[in-house]
Amino acid sequence: MRSKLLILLCLLPLQVNANWMGPGDILGRDLDVPGMGDIGHVGIAYADSYSPDSPATQVIEVLNENPVIQINTIENFKSKTKYWGSRWIITGVTKARDAMSIIAQGIIQQALCPIYTSTAQYRPGTSTSCAIFRCDTFVYYIFNAGAGCKLIKDSDVMLPNTIYNAFPNSNGDLNLSKRQNKIVPSIQLSVLTAQKLSDMSLDDFMQIINAPIDKITNEEINDTWKFSQDYSLSSEKRTLLVDKLGFIGRADMLSDFVDKYSKMNDSKVKSMLLRSTLTVYQKYSELENYPKEKEILQNFYQKLLDTKLSANDANIVIRGFTQLSESNIILANLDKINNILNNQKVNLNPYVSVALKIELAFKSKDLEKIYISDILNILKRNDNTQIENLLNQLVIRRLSQSGLESLQTDSKSAIRQYLDSVRYKYIQTNKEKKSIAMSPPFYGAWLEASALVSSSSLEQAGEYVATFLQDKDSFEQMLYVSGLSNNNYMRKAFNTYRVLINFKNNFKNIYDESVGTPWWCTPE
Repeated sequence: MRSKLLILLCLLPLQVNANWMGPGDILGRDLDVPGMGDIGHVGIAYADSYSPDSPATQVIEVLNENPVIQINTIENFKSKTKYWGSRWIITGVTKARDAMSIIAQGIIQQALCPIYTSTAQYRPGTSTSCAIFRCDTFVYYIFNAGAGCKLIKDSDVMLPNTIYNAFPNSNGDLNLSKRQNKIVPSIQLSVLTAQKLSDMSLDDFMQIINAPIDKITNEEINDTWKFSQDYSLSSEKRTLLVDKLGFIGRADMLSDFVDKYSKMNDSKVKSMLLRSTLTVYQKYSELENYPKEKEILQNFYQKLLDTKLSANDANIVIRGFTQLSESNIILANLDKINNILNNQKVNLNPYVSVALKIELAFKSKDLEKIYISDILNILKRNDNTQIENLLNQLVIRRLSQSGLESLQTDSKSAIRQYLDSVRYKYIQTNKEKKSIAMSPPFYGAWLEASALVSSSSLEQAGEYVATFLQDKDSFEQMLYVSGLSNNNYMRKAFNTYRVLINFKNNFKNIYDESVGTPWWCTPE
């Protein structure tokens, strides 16, 4: 019944006070690309409280920079380009809670090494593969995953302004996008020449890039390869074609990406060829059933460790090399890896640096000893809750899936001491000390990570959570529970301890959206 209600909320215009932006509302602004501003850029607003009268203060969005999924202030969003305004689709006293189940899906993806794509294709991240989104597909995905709500029809054009206009109600601040998206017949590359593609506007060219790939033929794949290597096309268009090939790519195409990378002179296209190798191999469970391709790619990444790399390329190379190599090979190349990680000219974003070092630390006990202290030092220097949440999410995933013994005692102790040192940020009464980028699900991730590194068993971790929540009021409990995992030990705790049983009975929707079995449906 609840999922049906949310689907109705996706369809029916409702009334709300004008000029008041609430959680779950969409914000829009011009795309920062010359000639394509009216295509737009979108993000989802949210509040830092479950109180029904809390206005939105922040926005979660996908950007073509690192980190790809960011939480920023609404003022920051408005300041970048021409601001369109905000629109809404969810209403009622549970608006903040419903929005948070949607936002929580975005925060989950934020911790899964997100990568930006310019295409309309997307892929949610998993424990073994990176999330791949652009701003509109990200909004579409989190509404579908978090509320069972498909914002647009399958036949609609997937673009940011389409998603923005799908929210039927204006907050009264500005108008909706006036752009009229063109639905054009599928264009076969085989009937086009390089000259026609070169003369085509970037807007029209995106229709080719955004075309579905589920029924693409080998002939179309070959044509896409051909034009991606044709220097009579602009660098931007060839990069877009390679971006699409990354989603199309099969394991047997990896050698083509590697070969064309070695021959490519254009740095933008070269970088996209590199990124596409990761897009392809992660689709095939790290190539466990493709030993030949795995060896080719491992050697490819290893050689690139000796080259000058941009920050984006370094992220792909180190992640790929780490995921595809045995720990002894990684240790043998550790000086090269650390030279890149610590190179000021590469200038890795702290979020990316922590993500890569966690990947390395979880590869073996020897690497764990090296990198856990490095990770905690970065956290101390940056005092950033988004980076802390990344550590918390990955610690939860590691310890809940691989067992508490999968991290060494010294590592758990060091992490526990750090999490305790930032405890003040995760206590709701200390509002004046909170980071500006705090998000409700961050509270629960901090609590559960603290429980896991402080306990000798998963059952004891559940008891830790129950004890912590014992003296919290209902709004505080909602903040923490919204960020807990749906692992078996946590569900068991909610059937064991009185405080958690009472919460589950009184706020079943919050429980279901986080700890319980996901309630959302896949709409027709």
